[in-house]
Amino acid sequence: MWETWLCMEVFDEMPVRNSVTWNLLINGYVQAMCPEIGLELFSEMTKGGVAPTVFGVSGVLVGCAQLEDDEIGALVHGLSVKYGICDDVVVGTSLVDMYAKCSKVEESRRVFDQIPERNAITWIGAFLDQIVAPNFRILLSC
Repeated sequence: MWETWLCMEVFDEMPVRNSVTWNLLINGYVQAMCPEIGLELFSEMTKGGVAPTVFGVSGVLVGCAQLEDDEIGALVHGLSVKYGICDDVVVGTSLVDMYAKCSKVEESRRVFDQIPERNAITWIGAFLDQIVAPNFRILLSC
């Protein structure tokens, strides 16, 4: 955990921050199981005028899934639509996973159906999410 605080110190001293530095810090906190800090940083980044990227959005959605917070996840989903990155397979897969982990199985399935190009990770993730989700019978209707 001290590594993330050290990274934050270096980040705070940076004269110029861009989407790469923001995304690294956000994803670092989410991977360190500190999703609240990752989400807070994402909010600070967007309020500061830095546009969200595929990597930042997918990281924040992982954080939303960890917190089972579909309300913030839906807001991030809206931002991904606004910035035209919701059709990206990485963002789409992250949305499917986040909604499923928040027990929003129908929403997860709806997002899955709207991903223009699905890859193996998308299919496997959606399959596993549907099985472990409370209403996995939706998968049986495929």
